[in-house]
Amino acid sequence: MAWRAWSLTSTTHFPRRYNVHIRSLTRRANYCSCPDFAVNQLGTCKHIEAVLHGLKKLPDYEVLQRSAAPHPYIYLDWEAEQPPGIRLHRPVGYDPIELANLLNSYFDDVGNFRLQIPEDFLRLADQLNGTREIDIGEDALSDARRLAGQAAHELRAEQIRTQINASGGRIPGLRAWLYPYQIEGIAFLAANGRALLADDMGLGKTL
Repeated sequence: MAWRAWSLTSTTHFPRRYNVHIRSLTRRANYCSCPDFAVNQLGTCKHIEAVLHGLKKLPDYEVLQRSAAPHPYIYLDWEAEQPPGIRLHRPVGYDPIELANLLNSYFDDVGNFRLQIPEDFLRLADQLNGTREIDIGEDALSDARRLAGQAAHELRAEQIRTQINASGGRIPGLRAWLYPYQIEGIAFLAANGRALLADDMGLGKTL
């Protein structure tokens, strides 16, 4: 079920609207597009909890409890052994052969993603792009993209670190010799593109 939620900001007093996807009434399998959900690592937020609270007041809430999702969906599972994990929900009785063969090559019998994240999952997302037979959760996609960005940053930082070390701890245009921690700092900053450097005084922030 898809819902819209909004919060009043303290500065503008205008509502900010978010998308809330309710996949389960009991598990932490839901999703909200608000920034709090993206960073709190709880698998829920006040918007999700507000929607769940509102659903409990519906006269047909017991019917909703017995209902199942009509289509398979992929989501970020915060109840995995090592959260978060990427998981597939397979509805009973809905199993198109072509889709099932593809999903079985990526997920195990209980729905856990069996291959490498992010590269293999992003490849699966490309294969499923445009299909209406399955919902690929934005939470799972966002986490995979975050991991891909993190891996690219680590690779670029290692390349920069190697170049500086190969030059004996010097970089073009500067006469100074860099300490190992400065090499680490420069590799992180240059690879990341932007960051807040807050070392103690006298450790070489200007350099």
